[in-house]
Amino acid sequence: MTYVVLAAVVFLAALQQTITGFGFTLLAMPIFTLLLGLPVAAPMVALQGVTLYVVNLARYHRGVDVREAWRMCLAAAIGVPLGVWALVNVDAHIVKLL
Repeated sequence: MTYVVLAAVVFLAALQQTITGFGFTLLAMPIFTLLLGLPVAAPMVALQGVTLYVVNLARYHRGVDVREAWRMCLAAAIGVPLGVWALVNVDAHIVKLL
């Protein structure tokens, strides 16, 4: 049953991401965390999100604003290491409360 719920969450989150351009992680991460725990959910959702972003980028690459994309890459270069640090060092119970 867990696999069915996770598959439905991935489908709905990917559909929402494709339609609006954002939100896969916002929808998938809370449910994955509740069902699998934070240490398992974080890399799974990240890998699925990156895969979806690459597919959408290949599909819609002509509409990408390169300057804005570089700004987002810079922000990610700062934010991702902070998120990984928090994943390792912050208690999972505190993260669930947030």
